[in-house]
Amino acid sequence: MPIGNIRTHLGEALQWSPAGQAGGGDALVAAVAMAAPAALGFATSQPQAGIAAALGAMMATGATLSGGTVAGYLREQAWILLATVVAVLALSLLAGADSVSLSGTPTLLGAVVLAGVMGLAALLGGVGYGAAVLSVRFMLFLLLLRGSVAGAAGTDGALLFAAVAGGVLWCTLLGCLMMLSGPGRRPVGETLDQTRPALSWRRWWGRLRRYDGWHYPLRLLSGVALALVFEVFYPRWDLHWMALTVVLLSERRPVAVLSVKATQRALGTVAGVLLASSLLLATPAAWLLVLCIAVLAALRVLLRHRNYLAYSVIMTPLLVLMMDAAQPPDPEILPERLVATLAGVALVMLCNALLPSPRPVAAR
Repeated sequence: MPIGNIRTHLGEALQWSPAGQAGGGDALVAAVAMAAPAALGFATSQPQAGIAAALGAMMATGATLSGGTVAGYLREQAWILLATVVAVLALSLLAGADSVSLSGTPTLLGAVVLAGVMGLAALLGGVGYGAAVLSVRFMLFLLLLRGSVAGAAGTDGALLFAAVAGGVLWCTLLGCLMMLSGPGRRPVGETLDQTRPALSWRRWWGRLRRYDGWHYPLRLLSGVALALVFEVFYPRWDLHWMALTVVLLSERRPVAVLSVKATQRALGTVAGVLLASSLLLATPAAWLLVLCIAVLAALRVLLRHRNYLAYSVIMTPLLVLMMDAAQPPDPEILPERLVATLAGVALVMLCNALLPSPRPVAAR
């Protein structure tokens, strides 16, 4: 890429948008929704359950009102609850079949099955915008559970299930209270029911007869499968972030080998992994971890529609805290996690390069 194009590319990555700003009330709801379950978990000596509930709340803080009504908001939250519950059930079934260890290390068969489940989710996400958002949340939640609380709390599947569902319901309750607290108040984030044209099941089925209907699922499936295979053959390395990075960086629409959004996500992910892992290596007190979760959750909402690079820098430490807060990492994990993150970026670029786009995409 010429020097001029690189400067333009980086300039677009650093550009801020004045649109889509969230209010202080929205940030407060996000902070309380995630920090309260985590604090309760630490206080009751059940940190894994508390983190599981915080993860459920995190998955539920991305919805907005559909049509400006409480009923519309509740419909979106119901779909989010369904996606998170299905992720818990899928992980439990895979573990019960001895294909994926709840500690997060898959067997070769488990890698194939887990990649297949995620590929199917990516395929079903092509039905419409709401389905696409839910499919990504499902995949992220599945990987986060596999790499964090499932290893310790998985011995009590009922507790894990209740904690996740409770986190979603707790966030929903706070959102409803905020909406009812004043006129025009609403959670800010990604809307599942957008005004943009949605694909029907019939149109989706028709697209599956063409290459463009399979392009994103194939790219994501290839990247995730390779990442999971690396985990199988190098079990002593902390490579969970490789598959997670593939899901975070893969875009549904056809993209260049390295798009502006992918650059923003990549830089933010690397910076976030370094910041959060360094914090956890200092073994901070539980109250400080809860405070960090609250601050990051609030900033995540405030930055989501302002600058995706800044959002990624905030979102990644939040994910790291969710994965490691209950079990602080070993100092040797930091370089391994950084390598896994960069390897995930390379896998996404490789899949973008090897699987041609359905239509020409201008390099950015």
